[in-house]
Amino acid sequence: SGHVCCREILKLAKQAIFALHRRDVDQCQRNIKHCRKLVAETQPITEGFPALRFLGIYVGALEELAEAEIFFSFISERRLPRFASLHPLRVEEYLGGLMDFTGELNRFAVLRAVEQDLETVSLCRDFVNKIHEKMLLLDLRNSPLRRKYDTLKYTEKKLESLCYELQMGIRLKGFLPPSMTLEPEPMSKSDAEEKEEGK
Repeated sequence: SGHVCCREILKLAKQAIFALHRRDVDQCQRNIKHCRKLVAETQPITEGFPALRFLGIYVGALEELAEAEIFFSFISERRLPRFASLHPLRVEEYLGGLMDFTGELNRFAVLRAVEQDLETVSLCRDFVNKIHEKMLLLDLRNSPLRRKYDTLKYTEKKLESLCYELQMGIRLKGFLPPSMTLEPEPMSKSDAEEKEEGK
């Protein structure tokens, strides 16, 4: 069914991202290829029933796929994929995946910082800075993407701190600053309110 297919796309895309963190590019490519096949199989259904195209579970799966494709493009080519190459994703799904990708880039940068790879960490910081610059051109105040945008700003600050502390750490030879440890992202006010309401 459509729901099963969406869950499979979501699972495969997540696994593709994990594979990239393990530097298993081949596994990532296989998963992305499988995801694209599943998306193609769902297209006739969503074209016949357009409302299904906007279901949260389907949108979430495509955002996760966009995130995996963007992360793969960064790892392999150090650039963002062209939006047109991710057809049939909508702009909103591409942007959602792009902002989620910055969180994975932060994880990637932390792992490179532990290896004292200042060049790659600086590249990650600059990449996120450029993404933030582009997002400033959009009015996301009342958009469903607002929460993701807030997380992007938090990630940018983390990477700025990571770069600075890595530079200091290299000078101090072996000191491991606090930004080189992965920690959960802060819960936004809206998340906290939702959690409180769910009690």
